[in-house]
Amino acid sequence: NYEVSDTIIAIVEEAEPNYILASSTGSTGVKRVLDDDTTQPCPDDIEIDQSALSCKFVRIPVAEMNDNTMEQVISTTYLKQRERNFPQSELVSVRIDNIDFDGVYASQTIPFTTPEIGISWRIMIISPVPARAEDTIMPGDVTFALLLAITSVGFAVCSSLLILFMKNRREKEIIASDWRFTGTFLTGCVLLNLACLFMIGPNTDALCLTRMWVI
Repeated sequence: NYEVSDTIIAIVEEAEPNYILASSTGSTGVKRVLDDDTTQPCPDDIEIDQSALSCKFVRIPVAEMNDNTMEQVISTTYLKQRERNFPQSELVSVRIDNIDFDGVYASQTIPFTTPEIGISWRIMIISPVPARAEDTIMPGDVTFALLLAITSVGFAVCSSLLILFMKNRREKEIIASDWRFTGTFLTGCVLLNLACLFMIGPNTDALCLTRMWVI
């Protein structure tokens, strides 16, 4: 039951201007406007003589939905999906800055077509993905000092062992231990400790890619 879920389901016509057909947020897909000016909503003021007004209901294109936050999410997500040509094999994320939600919305669309009866719709599934501040290690955190201390000690110890090992690689005992393999192993330990330093800081795109490659 998506009515009690954070996930949003919306059905949109494929044909321009892409009218909204239904959504789990309860949007009706129509609005009441003045008959002689469809850009103006029909006033609901009880002090106005409603019988003197000529109003009608018109359907709403998905790009024009903006009466509330959920409609804005649906509209912005659909436009982003259309910009990306509705990719089937990946999720499309959208961040909306002017709403009370710290995160992104991940979306995917599924075409629904029945040529026999002239149906060509697109079903859109939108899920909120909250941002989490606790997965970052910033200066001032207890974990920051602990990680920095362990990494620094590990880097210093491994570097010292590597230097001593390479300086004495012609000694009989070192030669017997296969100094090339052991030297490579110690080099890896040095780099691994150094790579842990990249865990410190905000989760930017550049830093996340760097973490992936160094670790």
